[in-house]
Amino acid sequence: SIAKQYLKEAANFNFLNMTSGNVTDYDRVLSDVVKMNDKHEIFEIDIDKHNALQFIIDATEYGFYIKAYSQLGGSTNVPLKELERLILSGKAIFQKNSITKWMLQNAYVVPDKMGNYMLKKSNRNKKVDGVSAAIDALGGYLNHNRPTNL
Repeated sequence: SIAKQYLKEAANFNFLNMTSGNVTDYDRVLSDVVKMNDKHEIFEIDIDKHNALQFIIDATEYGFYIKAYSQLGGSTNVPLKELERLILSGKAIFQKNSITKWMLQNAYVVPDKMGNYMLKKSNRNKKVDGVSAAIDALGGYLNHNRPTNL
C-alpha cells in the first residue's frame, strides 16, 4: 500500500522509529519523549486521550504534565485558523519527510455554518494523525495565554 511505502521511506531516513507489531508502542513513545525532554524541557503535553490512557499514566509518573486536548470542532477552530495564518505568512515549518507530506495531502479543513474550522481526512482509510497532533500542540500552546510571537 502507499501508506507502507511512505512509512518505510520515513524509517529509512530516521524520521520514524519502526517497532514490531501493528500497534503503537507507547513505551517507545515515552522513551523518545524522555530523551527529547533531556534536550528541550517539556512543560506540558497536550494529547488526544483516545487509546492513550496507559501512556498518560506512565508519562505522569515520569513527572510530565499531561493535558487532554479535545479534537472536536470547537476545540480545533482556533488552532486551525492560527495554523492557516502561520502557513500563509511563511512562518509554519514542517519536517520534510514522506509521512508529514502524505498526512498533509490527506487532510483538509471544512468550515461549519458558524465559520468554525474542522479537520477532515480525504478518505477514512487515510491518516492525518500528525496533522491532528500538531493542532493539539498548537491549541494547548495558545490556551496558555502566552504571547503569540509565532
